[in-house]
Amino acid sequence: MDAYLRWLRSKIGHEVIKAPGAGVVVRDDQGRVLLTRRSDDGTWGLLGGWLSPGESALEAARREVLEESGWEVEVTGLLGVYSDPAEMRWTYPNGDQAEFVNVIFEGRLLRQVGEPDDETLELRFFSREDLPEVRPNDRRPVADALSGAPRPFVR
Repeated sequence: MDAYLRWLRSKIGHEVIKAPGAGVVVRDDQGRVLLTRRSDDGTWGLLGGWLSPGESALEAARREVLEESGWEVEVTGLLGVYSDPAEMRWTYPNGDQAEFVNVIFEGRLLRQVGEPDDETLELRFFSREDLPEVRPNDRRPVADALSGAPRPFVR
């Protein structure tokens, strides 16, 4: 958790934060989607996270991929913007609540420059046929990415 988020949580506790987020649906040459298994709750989801103050959605998306995977990413396009409160609300294991407005990009891995941070238990590419259960706020972007429908999506 970055300093800004720690400060904000010190003021409001576990109450819901309307949170700007960004992520990347990373695909390999076979069209499979890269997912991360999170260390805080063991769920599978996209690489991504909160925007820090002074950071654009694109900068945050690239930073989050690097932190959570150890790889630099080339962003190739915009998948969509996801803000439906019914789909984008999340309660963390510690009780913190967030309702995200996520800007999700599409991209591909460029080069490995480090190791995943401690938020990541595992990274794996999945085809549509072998997708695991994906955390609720990432289900729609993953489905959209695999749908082949015209982009961008606004949900």
